[in-house]
Amino acid sequence: MLPTLVPVLEALPLGPKGRFIEPFAGSLTVLLNLPAVPSVVCDKNAVLMNFYAALKAHGASFVSSLEPLFTPSGNTREVFDGLRAEFNASHDPERRAQIFIYLNKHAFNGLYRENSKGVFNVPFGRFELVSFPRDELLHLAERLRHVTLAPTGDFERLVDEAQAGDVVYCDPAYVPLSDTSNFTSYGADGFDFDDQFRLARAAERAALRGASVVISNHDTELSRDLYARAEIMNFNIQRSISRAGAERRKAPELLAIYRPSESVAEAEPFGSRMKIKAARSKTPSKAKATP
Repeated sequence: MLPTLVPVLEALPLGPKGRFIEPFAGSLTVLLNLPAVPSVVCDKNAVLMNFYAALKAHGASFVSSLEPLFTPSGNTREVFDGLRAEFNASHDPERRAQIFIYLNKHAFNGLYRENSKGVFNVPFGRFELVSFPRDELLHLAERLRHVTLAPTGDFERLVDEAQAGDVVYCDPAYVPLSDTSNFTSYGADGFDFDDQFRLARAAERAALRGASVVISNHDTELSRDLYARAEIMNFNIQRSISRAGAERRKAPELLAIYRPSESVAEAEPFGSRMKIKAARSKTPSKAKATP
């Protein structure tokens, strides 16, 4: 759930030294809009990271191998169902990477979702036309040449590797917007309050080591409790936050900015402990993440 790109890019204090680190890589939108600096990225979605690894390793030849999948004859439910079945049965990383981008572009709403058995189960999207993103993939392949793909794993490990001069951007699953929401309904990808809490504390530790960390999230009282030791930049994003299109309205978001500091450890304790305690008592959903 990426906020408007401009505030994020303005908040990232990239300098001549240090690396750009992104533990929640997703579609790499932020990376692709930054200058080419040494970068380290990761995502909990191993299938997505496998695709990036194939694109990085094989470049233009891998992109060319994808083109036969993007033809009018391939934009049918029968072809989609066949490739989805092949994807779920295959153990070949490169073939799975090839089919992954086809599924990503042809599946309903571009979703990636697995059931409890780890089987990709999103239905055919019925798009009238699906174009082959050759130029975008070639550009991404070129950028990935200068990017380190960290092993898939917990975000905290990568944040804890940030050192002086590094800049870390985190775009986790967001906290609930309203007090009536809870972490059971919100944690659709298994990212619960304990994870939010661990991320905030990891950001504080990184700042003590001389790194800069920027985290995006909804702007709520709970978020501000979590990021009580950070500088807050708030803004509104126009998006539908309900299923009814007529109910579209602006959603408040924030960026929590942790700047290199030697005094973070001496900051006042988190505020509103009762709200934090209540949030931590919720049991999150454990459904698979989507890219």
